[in-house]
Amino acid sequence: MRSQLGEEAGEELRRAHDRMVAEAVGTHGGTVVKGLGDGAMAVFSGASEALESAVAVQRAAHRMNQQEAAPAPMDLRIGVSVGEVVWENDDCFGTAVIEASRLCAAASGGQIVASDLVRVLTGGRLGSLFNPLGPLTLKGLAKPLEAVEVAWRPQAGQAIVPLPAGLAREDRLPLVGRESERALLTTEWKRATSGERRTQAGGGRVVLLSGEPGVGKTRLVREVAAEQHTGGAIVLYGQCDEEMATPYHPFVEALGEFVSACADDQLRSLMGPLGGELAAIVPGLAEHVPGLAEPLRAEPETERYRLFEAVVDFFAAMSSAAPVLLALDDLHWADAQTLLLLRHLLRSNEPMRLLVIGTYRDTDIGRSHQLMHLLPDLRRAGRGTKVALSGLAEDEVAAMVAAAAARELDADELEFAHHLHAETGGHPYCVEEVLLHFVETGTLLREGGRWASTQARRALGIPDGVREVVGQRLLRLPETARDVLSRAAVIGHQFDVQLLAAIVDGGMGVVIDALEAAEPARLIAPVPGQGERYRFGHSLVRSCIYEDMPTSRRRWLHRAVGLALEGQAGNGERLSELAIHFSEAAAVGEADRAVRYAREAGDRAAARQAFEAAAAHYARARAALDLSTVRDPTLACDLQLAQAAALYRAGADQFRTAAFAAADTARSLGDAERLASAALLFVRFGPSNPVVNDLEIALMQEALERLDTADSPARARLLGGLGAAYTTVRSQPAVAYSRQAVNMARRLGDPMVLASVLASHHAALAGPDTADEWLEVARELVALGEQLDDPETRFAGHISSYASLIASGDVDAADAALDAGDALARQLRQPIFAFHVLRLRAAQALLAGRITEGETLATAMRRKGQETSIPPTTLDAMFAGFRFLAREQQGRLPELEPEISHLVSAQPDWLLMKIVQAHLRCAAGRPEEARPVLNRVKANGFTTIRRDELWLETLFHLTAIAHALGDRAAAAELYDLLLPYSGRNAFTGMGSFGPVDRALGLLAATTGHPEAAAAHFSAALALCTHLRAPGWATLIHTHSPA
Repeated sequence: MRSQLGEEAGEELRRAHDRMVAEAVGTHGGTVVKGLGDGAMAVFSGASEALESAVAVQRAAHRMNQQEAAPAPMDLRIGVSVGEVVWENDDCFGTAVIEASRLCAAASGGQIVASDLVRVLTGGRLGSLFNPLGPLTLKGLAKPLEAVEVAWRPQAGQAIVPLPAGLAREDRLPLVGRESERALLTTEWKRATSGERRTQAGGGRVVLLSGEPGVGKTRLVREVAAEQHTGGAIVLYGQCDEEMATPYHPFVEALGEFVSACADDQLRSLMGPLGGELAAIVPGLAEHVPGLAEPLRAEPETERYRLFEAVVDFFAAMSSAAPVLLALDDLHWADAQTLLLLRHLLRSNEPMRLLVIGTYRDTDIGRSHQLMHLLPDLRRAGRGTKVALSGLAEDEVAAMVAAAAARELDADELEFAHHLHAETGGHPYCVEEVLLHFVETGTLLREGGRWASTQARRALGIPDGVREVVGQRLLRLPETARDVLSRAAVIGHQFDVQLLAAIVDGGMGVVIDALEAAEPARLIAPVPGQGERYRFGHSLVRSCIYEDMPTSRRRWLHRAVGLALEGQAGNGERLSELAIHFSEAAAVGEADRAVRYAREAGDRAAARQAFEAAAAHYARARAALDLSTVRDPTLACDLQLAQAAALYRAGADQFRTAAFAAADTARSLGDAERLASAALLFVRFGPSNPVVNDLEIALMQEALERLDTADSPARARLLGGLGAAYTTVRSQPAVAYSRQAVNMARRLGDPMVLASVLASHHAALAGPDTADEWLEVARELVALGEQLDDPETRFAGHISSYASLIASGDVDAADAALDAGDALARQLRQPIFAFHVLRLRAAQALLAGRITEGETLATAMRRKGQETSIPPTTLDAMFAGFRFLAREQQGRLPELEPEISHLVSAQPDWLLMKIVQAHLRCAAGRPEEARPVLNRVKANGFTTIRRDELWLETLFHLTAIAHALGDRAAAAELYDLLLPYSGRNAFTGMGSFGPVDRALGLLAATTGHPEAAAAHFSAALALCTHLRAPGWATLIHTHSPA
């Protein structure tokens, strides 16, 4: 091979082969024992792993053979055997080694041959087909060996795409230094793409490269990306820009380029059930893969979550075909929605082989930047690390100068290199540009293969810093070219030639002359595959030009760009750019256009679930409105409302401030409808309904009082919102407000309004006396959800009906409702819905006596709850509730004392938790320590206990305390309170506490009525049989005198 290709190309092919083998072996848990010159020997813990690795090697070779730049076809032969080996001096020996070697020799190019025993041991676990080859007579073996061919095939959907244009540009000098950083990135790549990572739950990994502008962050990424791409990785690239005109811009760029380069059949194989959602942000996807399902129409928060999950699914599918490296450049300019999507991708539990390398300028962001919150979060999850780049060392600068000279340096040249390092601080961009500057100006010459200077090297006048370097290079251009570049800088980091020509005096001819002057100077470069589109050679070039421009000139140029964009066809797709340019030009007479386009851009961004971008556009519109000659306070209020709504959907804390500001404006206008709109921003129905505070309740009350008393959707929703709000504090008006809302919604005949207020009404009804009505409302929610084609409403109905059905003892119907809710949660993909399903699955398992499964599900519930807005203390209490149910059935309640004591300490005013603590003290044999709590609540006939969904649970705990203390008076009162609920199953949000008759039996025994106790225990056992609840039945037998 070397004789055919030459020494250099042959060595390159060998290195590529070794990389492929090492990755495939390592990915499948194997070890490369040794290289064999033109091959390798590897060992594995099992036959399946060995065959999977062999197939991976052949697929990698196939990928490389498909690339145009492949030096030569790689036809690999692989032999696989199984058996005991002997280790000696880090080498292994044995019959299996000989068999594998001989089978390899017997194979043809591109073939995998294995012993028949390998086939037997793998059974049906592999998708490979085995073609029998019969007995083979092999050198060195006493008798023929039964062998099979492994009929592998190139992986379906395997996308072979070129290196992205943003990473493929040619560098003038090789990368020098950065050995430790490259080693770390290689290690992180292996961790992210290893077999362990692939099979375990948990997204990808991220490395964030930080440093000042021009320090070489992107250069290092290019080097690593090219290396992994050569080894068969899918490499994607996206760059943030300062304007961020497109929501999720770097992901749009990265995935859009991949879609354009990938074959349609390969793309189709990567599509999951959320392909329609993905098409919303990936240019051209729907054209390449027609027939994608329409995106689900739901609440905006759910739609965005499904979009994020669609991106996760796509990366997971890609990484099943080949490991993926995603490079995200200039994250200091990333907007909030981009960082949220990145965080979601990296925190996903979907197995994938993915490494994200992000770059950012640590000089351009403060501690409040969202990127600064991302890395600690990922570090805690064990998925991220940070690398800070600084200037090159003296010897590295010398290596850079030597690379430019293409030979070793002499003593004088080394002195020059050290001087260059001292003056530039080893800043790579400065060093490279200074060298280029000296060469282009004739200050440094190549004479006889050596550097020669036209003046003393110490007097060369090295520019002071990056800005001066760029400035000197610009000064060498004609004045007209500098003017053209200044206009291009206003357009952005990338610019369209046609648009540029529209704002340049002299038109296209002048632009072409300027580009021809700037491109050889490396100040600009064409964007591959995008026609007449250019980019600045480095973001530093553009920022230096833009920032050195007088403010007035910038404003007028932004106006010119905006007017030119306005005149182009299809400017609807460029609303964000129009909004940005006219907002910058608002002070020079374009405030009205700025308001219009920023508002339209905000509406478009909100419709695409880019809520952070929408809020920013509305803020631009508000700022421009202040500069307008026409004052329109009503429009100002509408913009405030739109911004507050976008901030709420983005999960931003500022939404409350914005909503109250909108309310103040509406109040000053005397506009009751807009005041109601501001108040309704605090009204959320359904499973994610948040707790509201007194100020928000007061605003809802005020809006309700100012609204016309006639029936209206706004009035019905406000009533429903107040019902839900008062439910959170268990105030008396809750049910009254809620019933008014439902009645009004029915009179209006609007199913959407009715669905929203029924969800809050359901929450207001929670308690022991409304089980039948609760079930009716739940069933109506399901019906309304089907009528409206609203999966969230259907979900709320199914999940809510579970509690009523299981309380009545209808286990089969309850399980069916939970299954239906589970299916919808999988479709909606929102954490809050998955949380509620896990909560009820845990309750379901514990009721059935599957304690270990129940605790596992409760743990998963708490973990999923951490992805929602549920307070941590609430999650801890819910988890403790499940553990209580498990330990009570196991007779191990005292184990929970430390956990419950911690919760009591955290919230000392929480009466229920104090009662639970008293119950545990009784179980631990210290009933007297529980007496103060019992005396406190029985002093006023137990009326301080709210009759909510936790009322029955609370009375169960008090029953155990009264029984342990032998308190007949308390037991008698509790008996009377619980008797109306005889025959029911006591179910709360944390599961079933068993039949109410279980508690009644204990209370009857405590008051000295053994016959009544026996009757209640008998009824409880009968219900346990009906509920299929063996754990509670066992516990009841321990209390029953029989």
